[in-house]
Amino acid sequence: MKQSSVEAAFESGFLVLRLKGYFDKSAGVTLVEEFEAKLPLGVNRCFLDFSQIVIINSPGITCLLDFAENIRYERKIPLGCMGISQMYIEIFDAVGLSELMTLFPDETSARTSL
Repeated sequence: MKQSSVEAAFESGFLVLRLKGYFDKSAGVTLVEEFEAKLPLGVNRCFLDFSQIVIINSPGITCLLDFAENIRYERKIPLGCMGISQMYIEIFDAVGLSELMTLFPDETSARTSL
């Protein structure tokens, strides 16, 4: 089994979800659980940190797409991200994830602009 984790940090409505390791369907479920656990605290912006991701497999991409669509269209929460390799930027462009998430160079930029 591939190792993965999602760490959540919440401050003043800004939720950071740090994705680590191998992002697959199981990690996608964990991502949703972490988000849902913090939602009652008053999340009004969400930020995904991909800087410690080793690989995202196809089911992981599907989970990210479902997550992003839910956040943006159903929850109406702005979604940002950072730490995405060029290869994944191209994949995100191809599947439409880039339209759902704003790419930032770092977390500080996201906190001021998202």
